[in-house]
Amino acid sequence: MLRIGLTVVALASGSIVAHCLLIDGWARWVFNGHVISRIGRYSYSMYLFHLPIASALLWLFPNLKYQLDPTVLFVFEVASTIFFAALSFRFIERPILSLKKYFTYDGEVRIAIAPHKAPPSRKAASNT
Repeated sequence: MLRIGLTVVALASGSIVAHCLLIDGWARWVFNGHVISRIGRYSYSMYLFHLPIASALLWLFPNLKYQLDPTVLFVFEVASTIFFAALSFRFIERPILSLKKYFTYDGEVRIAIAPHKAPPSRKAASNT
């Protein structure tokens, strides 16, 4: 029963988001905005950095979680994550992405695999 319920929640949530994006309203304005677009560029770095940053903050400042309201701590962690993701995008990802012009891509993925040579059999090795 739980699986069916979660499926219904996922479908309902997706339907609500699709409906909000298809009509001209505030949700479409927000999702087409500059801020969301910029955060989309940083999203992979945010995914990579969010846990190490949260762990580092709590390790460097062990009493921070007791002294600050959890909401303030969350906002501080999100802001720190976005800051480091922006630095990563600017100084690591963007220079690497600029190298794309030196490689061709026609939409097909090719994997080069070296031909495999079977090792000599034991019988052949023992006869010599």
